[in-house]
Amino acid sequence: MKELQFNKNLEELKKHLKVIKKQTTFLSNFYGYPLNEENISDIVEFEVEKLDSLAYRFLKLQDTFGKTLKLFFSLKEENIDNLTMLDILNLAEKVGFSINVKKWRELREMRNILSHEYEDNYEKIANSVNYIIDNFEFLEKIIKEIEAKK
Repeated sequence: MKELQFNKNLEELKKHLKVIKKQTTFLSNFYGYPLNEENISDIVEFEVEKLDSLAYRFLKLQDTFGKTLKLFFSLKEENIDNLTMLDILNLAEKVGFSINVKKWRELREMRNILSHEYEDNYEKIANSVNYIIDNFEFLEKIIKEIEAKK
C-alpha cells in the first residue's frame, strides 16, 4: 500500500513539475527573463491565471515532496514517526539527497510569497518566479534522486 502511494506521489510530483515548467517557460519567453516589477504588473493584469497556476503547482509540489520523502523513509523501514520535517530533511541529506534544510526553507519562502503576495509586492513576486526558474533543474534533480533510490 505504501509503495503504491509512493509511486502515485512520484507521478504527481512529475505532473506538478511539468506544469511549473510550462508556466515559467511561457512567462520568461513572453515577458523576458529575469522578470521584474513591470513584467509582473503586466502579468497580473493580463495573465494572472499563469501566476495562479504556477503558485498552486509549486505549493503542491512542495507538499507532495514532503509526503513522498516521508513515504520513502517509511518504505526503507526508518522510524520517522516522531521526526519533524527538518529532521527528515537532515536524514535525506545524510543518505545522499541534494535537498537540505537551507534549500527547503528557501523553497518554502518562495512558495509563501507566491501564495500570499500577489496584490502587494511585485518585486517579491518577480524574485520568487525568477528563483523557481533558476532552481527548476534542482527541483527536477531531487525528484529523480528519490525515484532512483526507491
